[in-house]
Amino acid sequence: MVQKNIYILHIYIYIFDSCMFCFSRYSRLLVVMIDFFFSIQLFELLFSFILANLPHYHHFPFFPHTNTTSVSYI
Repeated sequence: MVQKNIYILHIYIYIFDSCMFCFSRYSRLLVVMIDFFFSIQLFELLFSFILANLPHYHHFPFFPHTNTTSVSYI
């Protein structure tokens, strides 16, 4: 069953590439760019979630909108 689905997927890809033979390289590049930007958005969401849940995150010097006068640079 899985092998049959893989063959069907290959047929769809072949039809898509043959219909867009001029843009096949660009269509693959577009898919890669969409995946790349989606992974960046997931990383930013995870990073903001981690920063929001860190204790005393306002003491970090890379938050310019918060009070950083208590930060010691020793």
